[in-house]
Amino acid sequence: MARRLGLAALLLAVAVAGVGCAAVWMEQHGHAHYERHAYDIDFFYDDLAPYGAWVDVDPYGWVWAPLDVPAGWRPYTVGYWLYTEDGWFWVSEDPWGWTPYHYGRWTWDRYYGWIWVPGDEWAPAWVAWRYGSGWVGWAPLPPDVHWRVGIGLQYTAFDLDRHIHRYRWSFTRARTFGVTRERVRVEPASRNVTLLQESRNVTKYAAGPRPVEQGMRPDLIRELRDRKIQRYRIEDSPTPIREKGATIRERSVEVFRPKTGVTAVVNQRVRNVPPGERPVVPPKLLERAEERRRRFEERVKAEREQLTEEHGREMREREPGVSAVELRRKQEAELRAQREMEERQKRVVESRERRVVEEREKVAKEREKAERERSKALKEREKVEQERERVTKEREKAKQERERVIKEREKAKQEREQTKEEPPEKEADRPSKDRRDRGR
Repeated sequence: MARRLGLAALLLAVAVAGVGCAAVWMEQHGHAHYERHAYDIDFFYDDLAPYGAWVDVDPYGWVWAPLDVPAGWRPYTVGYWLYTEDGWFWVSEDPWGWTPYHYGRWTWDRYYGWIWVPGDEWAPAWVAWRYGSGWVGWAPLPPDVHWRVGIGLQYTAFDLDRHIHRYRWSFTRARTFGVTRERVRVEPASRNVTLLQESRNVTKYAAGPRPVEQGMRPDLIRELRDRKIQRYRIEDSPTPIREKGATIRERSVEVFRPKTGVTAVVNQRVRNVPPGERPVVPPKLLERAEERRRRFEERVKAEREQLTEEHGREMREREPGVSAVELRRKQEAELRAQREMEERQKRVVESRERRVVEEREKVAKEREKAERERSKALKEREKVEQERERVTKEREKAKQERERVIKEREKAKQEREQTKEEPPEKEADRPSKDRRDRGR
């Protein structure tokens, strides 16, 4: 009996050890591709700096705002999608896209526009997905939507629908989604008011050792079932790939994806900058805000034309069972959404212009203050210099006085020595008083 218990205990210990080894193997090998390559501590910060501005935005802290993006731009719209073993991979055509589309989160700020909040976990794309009625939609996950190893996303699809604003979604036709390596054609954001009603949220990140999106599967998309969607394997690159963020081969996608450091790099870089030297608003960002007014009307006109063209096509190619009255009602809702969006963005532009004036005045005051401090410091420096010259003169005078005293002492010493060397007169050599008197 004791032998059986001992054997059972041994088997249990071996099993526990095996589970522990498996866990260690998963911990080491499940994320090995993330930690394989070393990189410079300043790399992420410096790589994004030429294309945008690092700004401090509450409550996220230091974030990155892209510059020189076209009016009406949204994340994950300049590029195309490839299907991989970890879900749909975003191939960016932005020169800076290899980092912000695969790390961190995107959100909208009323003044800066779209901003990227740094994060440390790599994924093919951090987006939510929708599908239905021939449309595929995606939107950047908000900063407070976290992913955890073994848990997945800490938000349900229902929560995501309430958490993501309707204008942040991008939709394209399902029949062309992921088929070619061409830039996706995104519908105007005003159409989201109806496309969100015609689609459902299918976001599902697996609760595994790494982020894998399993909701938007190719077999889920009815329009793609008769087409062969190639599944790419993700491989690691020893160095960053800035052009499109990936090297696409016949059956694989080569990417650079270190495990940690993005957030730490940003925090370390900005921590080393004295608070007084951090600009309230970078000059380039001020120029960008001024350009928004000029570009706003052009974008509004282009979106109206695109919406009118799509409405005309829908009316000409009306699907069976859809009445003209119902279609017209839907199009009127989209037109109202377009006007609402234009009004909303107009208020944002005006708010930014007021903010620009305020920030310019603030910067001017800061410069005046800095100039006064500089002038005060210059005067203090001159005062210190004068005091230094006075002290130098006093020291020179004291030195001369010491030298004079030393010379006096030397002279007195010589005189004493000379006095000691002269012999005293003898009594016989001295003329007597009688002789002196007789001589007179």
